[in-house]
Amino acid sequence: MLVYPTRYEYGYSEIEHKGKKISTSLSPEMDNFIQNLEVSFDIENGKIPIYHNSRPDLTSHAFYATPKYWWFLLMFNTIEDPFNSFDSGDIIRIPKL
Repeated sequence: MLVYPTRYEYGYSEIEHKGKKISTSLSPEMDNFIQNLEVSFDIENGKIPIYHNSRPDLTSHAFYATPKYWWFLLMFNTIEDPFNSFDSGDIIRIPKL
């Protein structure tokens, strides 16, 4: 069972990056989608490729042939800050789309 960050449970998140506050809100439908990720997709493990530090868009392109699923990789792996938690060589879960 996946454990989700607080922002998903309450639909609101606020973080600080480079001295600026960034906030977002999620709909109840998105909360439900997130809570059912593990049963909705087949999962494989993958390694963040070299030179992809803090670049989930490049990793999305490597696994899905498009950069547009960068947010999905972060959400599925409960990574809130790719600038500090997305490093080359890390093993992440890759949902099969």
